[in-house]
Amino acid sequence: MKLKILLLLLLQCCLPTVVVAGDKEGKKEDAGLWASFRITPKPVAERYFVTYLLEHRSKENFSETSLWRGSIRVNYNLHSWLKVGVGFEYFLNKETDGRYTPKYRYYPAALFSHRRGLFSGSFRSSVMNTFEK
Repeated sequence: MKLKILLLLLLQCCLPTVVVAGDKEGKKEDAGLWASFRITPKPVAERYFVTYLLEHRSKENFSETSLWRGSIRVNYNLHSWLKVGVGFEYFLNKETDGRYTPKYRYYPAALFSHRRGLFSGSFRSSVMNTFEK
């Protein structure tokens, strides 16, 4: 059962998304891929969790990379339904002139979540600061 769910999630992560954007002659269809890989090893301490993330976004019918993102987040479980944490992200964002601009972001966050059987819901609130230099 767990293997089937894992395969379904991997398939879902690899499916392309279609973005429709307007141009001067009407509409233009552009397919892109937004894939992310997240690793959360076993807890560092009893209630501390570290999460690593690598993300890739493409556009122009998969021919162009529009964004690379790497991040690290540390969460502390206050309760089964409340986590607080801090995170740091590094972006390489492709500008319209073709060059990649690095950006940095840090944030404190609170995550409220509830799980019932196979279903779960969550709400994350954070304050983010983004820097280019």
